[in-house]
Amino acid sequence: MKETVVLYSGMGVGHLTPMVELAELFVRRGFASVAVVAVESPFPGAPSLEPVISRLSSSHRASSISFHLLPRVPPPAGGNPVAQRFDVLRLNNPALLSLLRSLSPPPRALVLDFFCIDALDVAAELALPAYFFFSSGAAILAVFLHLPHDHDRAGAASFKDLGRAPVHFPGVRPIPAGDMHPALSDRDTDAYRALVRNFGRLPDSRGILVFLVDEIRVGVAVDGYDQVLVAADEVERKVRLVMETEDGQRLRARAAELKDKAAAALDVGGSSHAAFQQFLFKDLEKQQGGMEFDE
Repeated sequence: MKETVVLYSGMGVGHLTPMVELAELFVRRGFASVAVVAVESPFPGAPSLEPVISRLSSSHRASSISFHLLPRVPPPAGGNPVAQRFDVLRLNNPALLSLLRSLSPPPRALVLDFFCIDALDVAAELALPAYFFFSSGAAILAVFLHLPHDHDRAGAASFKDLGRAPVHFPGVRPIPAGDMHPALSDRDTDAYRALVRNFGRLPDSRGILVFLVDEIRVGVAVDGYDQVLVAADEVERKVRLVMETEDGQRLRARAAELKDKAAAALDVGGSSHAAFQQFLFKDLEKQQGGMEFDE
């Protein structure tokens, strides 16, 4: 049997684009077909994804990637925009379920965007292993995974009340409370409760696909970057440092070296290539009791 994987990107081009790149990676690694599923946003001013899906379908006509757009579902009246986003995706579960049942060959795995948390229920109904694809990096993922535990801690204060006090999360450096996302600043809002509820469901998946790096450092610290405003003369000073000084020459050489290392990691036999192969041929195969891949 030829294997199919479904990637569910949710709403917005910013969420669709990483899923398309992941779909291309699945095809290159042997999956016979990949279905990318997106959702039309019902919110005022949001552009339709129809022309985007049409262009993607045309540009991938020769590949085994198909694109599907679920219809608009009106959000519940009122409420916070963040909570409404989750509501819309949850209300799309019946359409997603119908689509998955119609695919041939039937899908063997479902990969979800972070916002598509309630699609875990669809995966459970179809007995599909479900994974999350988190394209924002491991540090913020570590914060998201820990926040539900912080929320349940008795007497925990809202981040908005902590000023610049450092907030500690396992696996990451302390973060000033004021730097937390505005939607997470107040524990008593619908946005905060919706996010924490969904963070708490991330471990219910079979696993989380996330980009990691062995090493990353700040090249040039720009004064004011953590105070919202960076002065123009500060930008000029740091650009000149990079372009006109010996320190800048070393930084440029280091950047070129890291670029080569990144390319090597993605190449056949590289660390990223090996990690994805392990996911495909060990994790997925173990879940499905043996899978066939095109050579």
